[in-house]
Amino acid sequence: NTLWDAGFEERIAGLEARGTLSRLEETRPYASMPGETDTVPSRGLVLRVN
Repeated sequence: NTLWDAGFEERIAGLEARGTLSRLEETRPYASMPGETDTVPSRGLVLRVN
């Protein structure tokens, strides 16, 4: 989520709007390493280049 919140989300949205890529799947943020104190939320994306 760190990269997502730092502008990656807007970049993906812009590429979708231009028709460069399509977002096929996206997970909700999740703890990729549960129990680790330094874990930040992660998310999974499936993108198709058009």
